[in-house]
Amino acid sequence: MKKKRMIQVLLSVLLVALIVVGGTVAYLVASDRPVENSFAFIDVDTDIDEPDVGDPINKEPIVTNSGDSTVFVRAKVIVASAPGESNPVSESDMTINYNSDEDKDKGKWEKKEGGWYYYSRALNTGESTVPLFNGIENINVDADSFDVIVYQESVVVGRYTNAYEAFNPHTSE
Repeated sequence: MKKKRMIQVLLSVLLVALIVVGGTVAYLVASDRPVENSFAFIDVDTDIDEPDVGDPINKEPIVTNSGDSTVFVRAKVIVASAPGESNPVSESDMTINYNSDEDKDKGKWEKKEGGWYYYSRALNTGESTVPLFNGIENINVDADSFDVIVYQESVVVGRYTNAYEAFNPHTSE
C-alpha cells in the first residue's frame, strides 16, 4: 500500500513540475513584437483594342494582356442609345457577329449566362484574344446614332482551369 501511495505522490509532483516548466517556457518564448507579413500586388492589366477596319460597323474588338501575369478574360457588349437620342436602342435591334469559332492557336469566345462571353484559354503577357465579334449588320433602329460599348474584365489564373470557373468560383460549370 505504501508503494502505491509513493507512486501517486511522485506522479503528482511530476505533473506539477511539468505545468511549472511548461508555463515558464511559454512565458520566455512569447514575444510582443509585431509579426511582419509582406504582400506584393500582382500586375493585372488588360486593354480593349479596336483595330481600325474603316467603318465603325465593322469593328473587331480584341483584348490584350499587357500586365505581368497570366489572366483569364471575359467580355460583355452593351448597346445603348447615344446621348440626346430619344429612341431607345438595344442589341435586339441588330445582329452582332460574335466570334465563337475556335482558332486552334488562339482560342474562342463562349457565351454564358448574364450576357458574358468567356475566353476559352488563359492569356499570357503580350497575348491577345481573337476578336469578340466581327462587325454589326442588319441594323433596324429608328435612332440616328447609338453606342456599342465593349466591357471586359480579367482575373489572375491562379488555381483555376478556365475563365468561367475563375470568375464564378462558387458555382460548378
